[in-house]
Amino acid sequence: MEGLYQTTLAETQELLDPTQIDHAAKLIANARQVDIYTGSHNLYPAGMFRDRLLSAGKSATCHDGVEPQVRTALASGPDHAAIVISYSGLAPNLKGILPILSSRHVPAIVITADDSAGSKVRVFELGASDIIAKPFDPNVVISRVKNIIELGRYRRRLETLVEEQSARFRESNAA
Repeated sequence: MEGLYQTTLAETQELLDPTQIDHAAKLIANARQVDIYTGSHNLYPAGMFRDRLLSAGKSATCHDGVEPQVRTALASGPDHAAIVISYSGLAPNLKGILPILSSRHVPAIVITADDSAGSKVRVFELGASDIIAKPFDPNVVISRVKNIIELGRYRRRLETLVEEQSARFRESNAA
């Protein structure tokens, strides 16, 4: 058993780049809230992930019903990050949540085992920021999460800049 533990630990350490891990941790730390959405059959692993986030001091939710998940999505905003877990294709309740998250400018990452082209197109059309298909490489996941969060940050900066310039334009025209 000790040998298996040591081998697993060594292989895990080979996969991880401390710089990427540190950067990803900082990006996730900047999200005020991490909301996890899933169907009933994935509640246990989703709950474990939520508990790890909570243990690390990160505010996180993972509700076990459609109604509380929809309420959470409606109350979310750009300072949230969403993880949608649906291993066997996108469940009907999650199909309704993705457009809500998109309309609220919440970056949503869908984790699924269905990596068919049709499924990916549907998920993106519903508003997902990215799709991570199982099995996945941890380094790829870290890079994708980092990129999605950065893109959201740039979009918010752009929106702020446009609002500021519009206000200046209105003020100069009013004078």
